[in-house]
Amino acid sequence: MLAPMNRNNAIRYADYLLAQAKQYEGKRSAKKTKLLLLASAARLFDSVAPQDMRVSDICEGVGASQGTYYLHFETKTDIVKELLSGFVDFEIGTMPLLTSEVHPFETVLKIVHWYEASFRLNYGIMLYLVQLSEVHEELAEVWRRRSKFIVDRLMQWLHPHYDLNQKEDDHVRQMCFSVGSILDQGLFARFGIHAAALSSQHGDSELVTELQALLIYRSIFAGNPPAEMLSVGKVFLPLLQIDSVSGKRL
Repeated sequence: MLAPMNRNNAIRYADYLLAQAKQYEGKRSAKKTKLLLLASAARLFDSVAPQDMRVSDICEGVGASQGTYYLHFETKTDIVKELLSGFVDFEIGTMPLLTSEVHPFETVLKIVHWYEASFRLNYGIMLYLVQLSEVHEELAEVWRRRSKFIVDRLMQWLHPHYDLNQKEDDHVRQMCFSVGSILDQGLFARFGIHAAALSSQHGDSELVTELQALLIYRSIFAGNPPAEMLSVGKVFLPLLQIDSVSGKRL
């Protein structure tokens, strides 16, 4: 299996599957056919709702017969489950390396950029994962595994910044899950994952990204990052430097 092309960049999973299939170019391979079917389904996720997905559409995308499809998958649900589980394994492999050698806010901003880019490039897959996890326990477990891995990586990075006992460690872990959920809800709205899209905010995506990174950083480190580390997000700093009781600037 090919490794992700760049651990610091989000990648469209359908493109990754096609890249794997090219390893078998010029050969008749059951593995290649299966990868092409998975890539076709991944592309369809961007435009076809879960209840409207048809095996014939998946096959048409690669010029395969439905008979060929059923050599690899017993049902439509099987390809969906394998695709979503495989995507989570792939996505967590593209998560940027976290280091204590740079300012913590630089790391937070990098994580938010990666997370949002991965969501944007694979929003159809995310839609299926979110919606179907509500009705399939197996996919709900896939979502939980994804969340746990990301938080575990964050906790490994945070440990050098804190001297935590077990109880405190649990509290910081819960904080990471909570701010991650807030980030998810914003992305669900922006990309139409649920009805909140009707009230989603439109505007400068970089401004939103820096605001989210800023709020996540404040929730973990209880302060603002250096102003020079923000570009468009500098506009929020004066608002965050007002005493909540007196209303005066700090």
